[in-house]
Amino acid sequence: MLILYIEDKEIWNRILAKWSTNWDAYDNKNFATVNNYLISILKDEPLKLSEFLMMQRTHLDKGDWKFEIEEIKKKFDINELNEIAKKYKGDQDISIEHRMFMDEFTIAYNDSINKDNK
Repeated sequence: MLILYIEDKEIWNRILAKWSTNWDAYDNKNFATVNNYLISILKDEPLKLSEFLMMQRTHLDKGDWKFEIEEIKKKFDINELNEIAKKYKGDQDISIEHRMFMDEFTIAYNDSINKDNK
């Protein structure tokens, strides 16, 4: 497998999203491959996880941000991302800002699960 080093994180995020969705076909052909690759990178790297999660937020009016879980799960394995975020959101070795993004993600994930179960 060819692994590319891309300095611009936004470009990296867009490439992963396009690859995961098979260039917006959403046919799951690449979903497992991309997510296995992504999880292998993020599972032991809380700062990379935090940066990745920051890129998944949607900018709302008045400067607010939100995790659109339904949109994220079209591209990425949110269950795995949530498990890793839960693991690191209390890690005192990373900044409070990074822990905050992980906490916000787990809250949005739980809200989405609770909404689906109603």
